[in-house]
Amino acid sequence: MVRDDARTHHSHAGGEGRSPSRVPRQRSEQLSSGHSNLNDKDTKFLWAAAGGRCQMCNEPLTQSGLTFRERNIGERAHINGQGGIKSPRYDPELSPTLAKSLENVMLLCFDCHAEIDSDEDRFTVEMLRDIKRKQEERIFYLTSLEPNRTRVLVLQSHIQQGVEDGEPIYQAVTLHREDLHNAILPDYFPDQARPSKIKLDLATTESESHWEQIRQDLRQKWNRQDLDDLEHLSVFSLGKMPAVAYFGRLVGNTRKLRTMNVQRGVPTRWKSKEQVPQDFKIEARRLEDGVGAARDVVLLLSLSGTVEKNQYVGVVPEGAAVYEIAIPKAQRNPDWLMAEAQLTAFVKQYKLTLSEIQEIYGQDATIHLLAAAPTPILFEVGRQYRPNHHPSLLIYNCVSKRFSPAFNLGG
Repeated sequence: MVRDDARTHHSHAGGEGRSPSRVPRQRSEQLSSGHSNLNDKDTKFLWAAAGGRCQMCNEPLTQSGLTFRERNIGERAHINGQGGIKSPRYDPELSPTLAKSLENVMLLCFDCHAEIDSDEDRFTVEMLRDIKRKQEERIFYLTSLEPNRTRVLVLQSHIQQGVEDGEPIYQAVTLHREDLHNAILPDYFPDQARPSKIKLDLATTESESHWEQIRQDLRQKWNRQDLDDLEHLSVFSLGKMPAVAYFGRLVGNTRKLRTMNVQRGVPTRWKSKEQVPQDFKIEARRLEDGVGAARDVVLLLSLSGTVEKNQYVGVVPEGAAVYEIAIPKAQRNPDWLMAEAQLTAFVKQYKLTLSEIQEIYGQDATIHLLAAAPTPILFEVGRQYRPNHHPSLLIYNCVSKRFSPAFNLGG
């Protein structure tokens, strides 16, 4: 779209407007053709609502970032474009209707204005309206003048892509920076250009030494992360189920973080709870009582699919009690997890189930956890587990629809 400066050519508190080196004078003179601007009164309302800051990056718009001298560097950016059919986010019905409406205009700095107009597929009308609304609410209620900044933290490793001659085939999958950043917007903004990544390059045949190597590698790489002074983390995980759970165990729940979603190898923005099927529910139940004084308890997570008895018979101890945390069978598929509210519901049931098992079977019981679940669930399995509070938890891996023990999550 044609750029709509929030500056005027007559006197104002911010000085003379943008320097000629950045935008030539003749460009401002083009604004009268096919482009509707806010009047002075509405422009003042816009500045007040935005707190004099860019509604994207929160930088102050009343001083030069180079010399720190007082200067008006704000720009009015239309959400629905006003420069004709070729302008970003132009809508033949809404653009004329909202031409002079405050709800269609954001106050931005030069760089953010250029950013949203150069990538309209990423910065959609819905996203920009949401960003504008949340920023103005933040200013209005004086909760903070800073946007929510977060460090993007990624666990990335090989994942199983099939089986050949009875052996699993693993393939490295990359979580791309742009997808990661898109997934956290508009609720959070990354605090640095590149995410912090922990990469596991292990794709060997499973064995006790293999799992020990994974845990050792994870511990070393986690300890090298400089995260102590961060206020918030956004965590994405992709890899073998036991590795993701152990990663959650290392991260723990003593810091502010948000567990993010990854679907089919792609970071995915959480949807609102209103988009969850109305009949969705997640429940825990005991399927089988233990035999005698058995202290072994099998905990099944039937979420992305159903964990069948023939997948673990002969692998877990005989006579063990069996619990299951599940969603309705009709909803069990790899993409069932779409909203953060569903993850929260799982965490609640998981913690209640661990407490019930401890109360009935005692602290010296052993929980055998077998999961058909997406990676955010496995991350929370580890993050919510307390070795000093909960019974021992042995996590299993699944290859060719058969489970085998990996390691004790508290070890």
